[in-house]
Amino acid sequence: MLLGLSMVMVAVPDVLAGLESAELVRVLPRWWADAGAISLYYASRHLLPAKTRFFIDFLIEAFKREDYARRFAGNLG
Repeated sequence: MLLGLSMVMVAVPDVLAGLESAELVRVLPRWWADAGAISLYYASRHLLPAKTRFFIDFLIEAFKREDYARRFAGNLG
């Protein structure tokens, strides 16, 4: 529940919908912390199971389609 009573430092993906709908406001837009890259690790590229390859391709396309790289960037205000 949003009561307008506090400030918090959280990862952009956790509050993206609220920021884009203006339900939440970035109080200090130039102040942010980088939590690091979003990475996907798997054992090997050789003999990669079809389900794993499909999942990787799905994530890549979703990030491109939804423009997550730009939208998740903490340094954009």
